[in-house]
Amino acid sequence: TLRSNRPDVVIGFSEHMSVMMLLATLGLSIPVIVFEHTDPRQAPLDRLWGLLRRWSYFRAKGIVLLTEELKAVAVQSWPEKILHVIPNPAVVVESDRNVSPPFELPPRFVVAMGRLVPLKGFDMLLEAFSRCKRDDWSLVILGEGEDRPRLEQLVKSLKLEQRVLLPGRVAEPSHVLRRAEFFVLSSRYEGFPMALVEAMACGLPVLSFDCPTGPSDIIRDGEDGILVPREDISALAEAMMGLMDDEGERRRLAARAPEVMKRFCVEKVMGQWDVLLASVR
Repeated sequence: TLRSNRPDVVIGFSEHMSVMMLLATLGLSIPVIVFEHTDPRQAPLDRLWGLLRRWSYFRAKGIVLLTEELKAVAVQSWPEKILHVIPNPAVVVESDRNVSPPFELPPRFVVAMGRLVPLKGFDMLLEAFSRCKRDDWSLVILGEGEDRPRLEQLVKSLKLEQRVLLPGRVAEPSHVLRRAEFFVLSSRYEGFPMALVEAMACGLPVLSFDCPTGPSDIIRDGEDGILVPREDISALAEAMMGLMDDEGERRRLAARAPEVMKRFCVEKVMGQWDVLLASVR
């Protein structure tokens, strides 16, 4: 138990767990750090848990947010002095580049990755891709989820059966990422899009909707990636065609993409955690 073990610090990794830890440590003088992984505007708690969260978080020694935008939301509820922005680290498992992917890849393709659920916006990506009149290009979407039947039907209705692959989950996506021409993130919203970080760490040019939250914290528009207005399918299609037609631009962005490892490397992120943990003990 907390009373008998007396940990130096307790970290809550979800809203519900954080609330319970803050209540459980009442009177124990054990510092609690809250780590928020999601955007509460997009995944609100029910009324009771929402009230408990708002009240109990005042007891936290620190509240960690993944992005500056999420901090701007949190500062409306809690003191800025306890708010800290610490992103997730970029962890890419090195894979043998000579190993073939688990399925046959098209000669030239764009790649996307994530759960097949509405919030990932793959329906918008398919619509944008259908507007790219580049028949020698294909689209590969890695992932699995409840939206598969709807997406497969959309592929048929857009007459993209010969140009779109939905291979499901892949054990080592880097085998596919490293062979793609560029990566697209089409989400309606995110917390901190690790798929985007992983793609950049693999040296891919990246294109993303400027959705809340995360892409604008990761991509410096025009410098190491491209941002387009959120849910703007026409802008996404235009940007995709721009990259398809400009190999030089793809190479330029690809050369800058690995710099993401410096900004989000494990050592840098853990250093931020070390500083925070030392400050609350």
